[in-house]
Amino acid sequence: MRTLSKDEIRKFVLDYPHYYELQPNEVKIRLGKSDDISTKDIQEEFINDIYQPLTKDELILLKPFVIKANNNLKRILRPFGLDKKPIETIIIKSVDGKDWGMPYTKSNVIILPQSKIRKGAELGRTITHEKLHIYQRKYPQLFKKIYKDKLNFDVLKLNANQIKAMKEMGLDKIIINNPDTMDMGLMVYKGELLPLTVVYPNSDRPVNIVVRLTPDGVILENKGEQLRSYDKIRLDHPNEMMAYMVCK
Repeated sequence: MRTLSKDEIRKFVLDYPHYYELQPNEVKIRLGKSDDISTKDIQEEFINDIYQPLTKDELILLKPFVIKANNNLKRILRPFGLDKKPIETIIIKSVDGKDWGMPYTKSNVIILPQSKIRKGAELGRTITHEKLHIYQRKYPQLFKKIYKDKLNFDVLKLNANQIKAMKEMGLDKIIINNPDTMDMGLMVYKGELLPLTVVYPNSDRPVNIVVRLTPDGVILENKGEQLRSYDKIRLDHPNEMMAYMVCK
């Protein structure tokens, strides 16, 4: 396990495209900045004010949780032949009060909120969950096959009517790029149910919604966090669904 220095954090942010793709309403509530902030200023905000290296004490605190997570991952990944393909654990932190206080990954780096590190509870499970996302990102074709064969998900392919309908509903303006899922692209359940993460105008948090695809367009099935169940499961991007299912 290791962390990144401030110079490495700068390179990490400048090299990773997600920081170019934030929607204006996402920028406003994620960073507390005006929605016309430039890409360069967004990057500098992450580099200077949001991301920090772990301290020596934090590295010591996290070490047993990382060991536990790596052992859990061997068990989880063994059926897929990935247990003998270790990935180094790299962790940085996001400061309190910034970036929604949520753990996530970008590239091969886990970002943990300061508050979660301080509390310590569930860190083993959280690190297992987030590190699984790094494997999903590294081996997308393998996991896409798993999702198709086991979870009834396939890669999203919209027709012209569906694209037009989504734009007319304004969905293209409020969809946000969950960094733990979007590298793989959106996926659709049984050819018709599409889980999305969105930020509504004047909201301060992201929510999950589901839209139903029809040959003529799309229908909004749910517009809030309390998703109804489909086939006794609550739909999300399969990267997230799998991580929640297996990371006990």
